[in-house]
This record gives sequence, structure tokens and C-alpha cells, in this order.
Amino acid sequence: MASLLFIDFLLVFVALLLLGACLTALAQYTEAEAVLREAVEIRRKKLPSGDPNILPGLWRLGHCLLDQGKESECEEVMRHALSVVETSSLSDDWGVVPALLALCVHLNGGNASEVDTLIANSNQRPKNPFALSYVGEVQLLQCKWPEAETSLQRAVKVVEDEYGKNRPWIVRSLVCWESVVLVRATTAMQKACLAELLLFSIHRAFPLVIPLEGKHYWDRAS
Repeated sequence: MASLLFIDFLLVFVALLLLGACLTALAQYTEAEAVLREAVEIRRKKLPSGDPNILPGLWRLGHCLLDQGKESECEEVMRHALSVVETSSLSDDWGVVPALLALCVHLNGGNASEVDTLIANSNQRPKNPFALSYVGEVQLLQCKWPEAETSLQRAVKVVEDEYGKNRPWIVRSLVCWESVVLVRATTAMQKACLAELLLFSIHRAFPLVIPLEGKHYWDRAS
């Protein structure tokens, strides 16, 4: 009976997680946050402290909070997630956690050396397209244009290697993802550079449709 109840709670957690992710993608943030907080609370009650199986819920919640502009709340959630990552031997692939935390710390005006340490932490783990995109956004906001390009190119390559090239949904995903980043860019230079990085990503998928010039925006601007 106890095992059945645990399975029931696991199914509820997964269902809430998927619903929260969908609501976040639809920009229905109030509903998404409530659903994801419920998912995390269910997982917290059923798992021992520090269990890495709570990480999917914490990450999705943090991402939802960041999209709402709640950087401080996101940072609090991701610091908790990072403590789980660092104390668990089963969470080596969770580079997305220090990457998202690095973005929150930067947006909150935190210590630059901590941001660099978190990025290095993320880069030491197996590559994840979300982690690479968070890192690319931090580098963009730091005006590190070539590094941002490299991170976003690697994110595209990870997706291509796993799912194949020239798939329209890859482009749609990149457009949706980087449009969010573009909104958070604070200067005309950042917006222009990000727009070109996004154009490069589309060119990767459809090289015959969208030709690109040889020089980058930041080279022309210097």
C-alpha cells in the first residue's frame, strides 16, 4: 500500500511538472508558479532531505520565477538546488543549476567572481542546452560577445547531435528561448549582438534560406 501511494505521488509530481512547464511556455506565470510550487512541495514531503530527485521541480520553478522578473526568489530557489547538487553523487549532469544561479546572481548585481565560479562549475558538467543558454546569456550581459556566441553555438550542437539537424522545431525553440533573453538585454549593443546570434542559429538550420555576412556585429562595431 505504501509503495502504491509513493507511485501515485510520483505520477502527480510528474504531471504537475509537465503542466507547470507548459504554463510557463504559454507565459501564464501565476498559474505556472503555483503548480510548480505544489510539485516541489509534494516531492519535498516524500523524499529525504537532499535527494536529487527534487531537482527537476526546483529548476522548473526557478526558470518560471526568472521569466517573471523575480530574480531574488529565483536565486533563493537555485541556491537550495545547488546545495542538493553539491551533496549528491547522482547529480553530476545538473550543470543547469549553477548556470541558472549564475544568471540570477548577475542580474541581482552580485559578486562577479561568484558568477565566474558558478559558470566554471556548470561547464565542468555534461553539456546541457539549457545550461549553455543560461551561460550564454550571462556572457552576453557581461558584453563577452565571442564567449556568448560559443556557448549558444554549443547549445545548438548538443540539440542537433541528439535530435538531428535541419528540424524546424529546433529553430522555433531557439527563437522562443532567445526572444526571452533579448527582452532582458539592457543596451542597444546587447540587443544587436543577440539578434545576430539568433540569426546565426537560424542560419545553422536553414543555410540556404538566410545567408550571413562574414564579420560579426561586434567586429564591425569596434
